[in-house]
Amino acid sequence: MGTTRFRPETFAASLAGQAGYLFPWIWLPLVALLLRGARRIARGDAAASERFLIAQAVGPIAVFGAVACVRPILPHWPLVGFLSLFPMLGQWWEERRAEQPARTGRQLALIAFAPLALVALILAQTYGGIFQKGGRGTLGVLNAANDPSLDFYGWDEVGRELKRRGLLDQPNTFLFTGAWYHSGHVAYATRGSATPVLCYHGWDARSFRFWSEPDDWIGHDGILISVNEGVNEPMCFERWFARVEPIGAFEVRRAGGTARKIRLYRCVRQLVGFPFDGSKTVEEYMRFAKGQAPLSAMRRH
Repeated sequence: MGTTRFRPETFAASLAGQAGYLFPWIWLPLVALLLRGARRIARGDAAASERFLIAQAVGPIAVFGAVACVRPILPHWPLVGFLSLFPMLGQWWEERRAEQPARTGRQLALIAFAPLALVALILAQTYGGIFQKGGRGTLGVLNAANDPSLDFYGWDEVGRELKRRGLLDQPNTFLFTGAWYHSGHVAYATRGSATPVLCYHGWDARSFRFWSEPDDWIGHDGILISVNEGVNEPMCFERWFARVEPIGAFEVRRAGGTARKIRLYRCVRQLVGFPFDGSKTVEEYMRFAKGQAPLSAMRRH
């Protein structure tokens, strides 16, 4: 068994993530108000409303802070604890505005402007790729592998290409990818089509596992949408279908550079239900996918 040890780097990353999500100029006053309120409670001179708000904040922040000391966490996990501190922050700003109206007004205007400027930059990057590498007239800061804005870009183009190729609304045919977030984008991009979208991941299909049963798709054809040359695709799906045929490939481009590569495959006549519902363990799934278990081992009874 592994030992639990203090990991300062994960705790520091958690704090940095919280500050980034809330912006430092909001997160730091909230932390200061939390500490100030805790001191008042310890002295016994805190108002009842302040005691209530601090009590609501301490639990989530302390619990997730403790977890962050031994393992990585997502920044938004402890942020629920900061919600109850916002009324205290509003009161603090009101007190400052009464003492220094002009200066406080300028500070609040800057605080209000900062998120708008950030949103404008995000939109400019998402739709114009101003920071991407390999584009025309771009700053060349981010490559595709490190560009989070690409998660939101170009999926409608994927939907249009599927429609142009006549791959939507075919009888007894479904679309699928190997990742739940890709399947979610495809489902939205093909909204209005009657073609169902599935996620064929052996142990993390997320909500897709609740919308149908694996055996529902036996005998149907699947259109595999492989994104950015997905590892082991389409080979990892060959054992579930009679055959897999390449249909074609295309690129989603932004600012003259490649934003996303798409490969399409027709997976003809599904032979056995793919266990996206978690009915098989990871080990069973991997043994079958690698050809180390017979086809009958995957059939559900």
